Amino acid sequence: MFDILKMTIKTGVVTTKYPEKEDHVSEGFRGRPQILPEKCTLCGACAEACPSGALWLEKNGCEMTLTLSYCGCIFCGRCEEVCPNQAIKLTREFEMASKTKDDLVTIIRRRS
Repeated sequence: MFDILKMTIKTGVVTTKYPEKEDHVSEGFRGRPQILPEKCTLCGACAEACPSGALWLEKNGCEMTLTLSYCGCIFCGRCEEVCPNQAIKLTREFEMASKTKDDLVTIIRRRS
């Protein structure tokens, strides 16, 4: 038991002062996916690759809609990997607190 106590004292404090002090994420961190509408062609490759179903493509008449719900996103990065136009980028953003689920949805609409 004293060995554990000695090791704990020797290690010291390893927590950060977040949120008072900005926390830095490590290299390779996969944060919030961001869709770049100017590059997106609504091909649906990202929706097909999404394992959690957080991305989906809908066609309603002559309107195409790509929806990304951060509520179901598991931040795996598959959407970024399969997008042929590099229209999805994983940011380093991890603070996504919201009062409503509607604030956690990104929608791109286009008429064809």
